[in-house]
Amino acid sequence: MRTLSRTFLMATALSCGLAMPAMADWYRIGSVDVSHGMDRDTSYSRFGGGVDKLRLDVRDSDVRCRSVRATFANGSSREVFQGRLRAGHSEEIELPGERAHVTKLDFTCRASSRAGATIAISADVSSHRDEWRRSPDWNRSWAGIFNWDRPGGGMGWNDNDWVRIGTQTFRGRHDRNAVVAGWRGRSVERIAVKPLNGDARCSRITVRFGNGNTRDLDVDRGMRMREGRGYSFDLPGGDRNLREVVMQCRPLDRRSVRIDVLARK
Repeated sequence: MRTLSRTFLMATALSCGLAMPAMADWYRIGSVDVSHGMDRDTSYSRFGGGVDKLRLDVRDSDVRCRSVRATFANGSSREVFQGRLRAGHSEEIELPGERAHVTKLDFTCRASSRAGATIAISADVSSHRDEWRRSPDWNRSWAGIFNWDRPGGGMGWNDNDWVRIGTQTFRGRHDRNAVVAGWRGRSVERIAVKPLNGDARCSRITVRFGNGNTRDLDVDRGMRMREGRGYSFDLPGGDRNLREVVMQCRPLDRRSVRIDVLARK
């Protein structure tokens, strides 16, 4: 009887010309860290296109925001949120029309916990996919987050192309160093990292080669590496004899995170 009533109501709404609400397609595009105590200003400005909605999430600690202000492509700005972000709950922000083209979010917030908190920023970009694809950062960053082209990974990612050379676990809220042995004597074209049991952020990834040279990879320090997605990097210069990989990473939403290091020959 309930199913029949629900079907009748849906049919009535359609016959009256009422639009059914579309389901948001959320992708986590970044985050900001918030400390305990006094309100502090921090910003997020990595947008590759327009957004239909934004969503703010926190875990482990409530966060009180005196202001979350958005700056738009036309130079205007407005406050889009004020109040408490409760741990385990989401706050959705509608951005219709011209306001869809956000260039920066400024947070004036503080965490209830002395350990601080992280505000995760997710976006529904359903109406702006082509803009994000045209972003200069598409191949480097966004293709690994928006899995529009291939189920289970970003654009161009195929698990069969990669061989795992090691796994490291990172614990705590601060970046930690860890070393993964490479393939001495074997030529490597690219390497990749893949968080396995939670989101992670790496502030530095350095590769050391058999001839003693070292190179820092082009890592975006503000990028949230999403659980289960691979992020690949070219090896700079002509060196291909990989000796070891030194990573400086940390978990974002959990106490610890395991990260696979992979190589493509």
